[in-house]
Amino acid sequence: MRNEGIFNIKDLVLLGAMNALLVILYYSVIIAAHLIPPLWGFIDPIASFLLAPVYFLMLRLVPKPFVMSIHGGVIGLLHLFTGWWPGLLAGVAAGLVADFTAKLAGGYKRPHTAMLSIPIFCAVKMVLFYAPLYLFVAMPVFGDVVSTWPEEAVSRYTYAFAAAVLGLTVAANLLGLMLGRKMFARHFQRSGMVSL
Repeated sequence: MRNEGIFNIKDLVLLGAMNALLVILYYSVIIAAHLIPPLWGFIDPIASFLLAPVYFLMLRLVPKPFVMSIHGGVIGLLHLFTGWWPGLLAGVAAGLVADFTAKLAGGYKRPHTAMLSIPIFCAVKMVLFYAPLYLFVAMPVFGDVVSTWPEEAVSRYTYAFAAAVLGLTVAANLLGLMLGRKMFARHFQRSGMVSL
């Protein structure tokens, strides 16, 4: 009997391609938002909206345990390399929480499980990624990394701002998932490429 938890070569190639696409889209949003200062506070909602369909497609193409943990580790390492080490903790923790939730809900082979775990991943990652700016701002261990952010950005990141961005992020993610699923049903499912 084939072990459903083991990644084969096709899974690894698809996972690599999907992670590359997710990283390119994510950093494209970051670069674009930094070029338009009013969008700075909306990086996470915009990214969550655009990336949600790609996350969903990844989980339908590779419905294996730890897919979101692998992605969380990849994006976390990129945050680490750019100097924001709390991003590594946020990515890994968000991936583990999403994968654990998916396991409790029956695994990624169920489309509704993917629809549940993706918003959880995005919400946990966002909360933990920015936690040094508002939850742990007084802790010395985060002092060096927080000092790399502009003072006005840190002062603006209050509990109310964090809650508003979290709500927008989850709403944008759910909207992106719904639209993406409809698009995939129209273009991918009919061709037999993926089952939704």
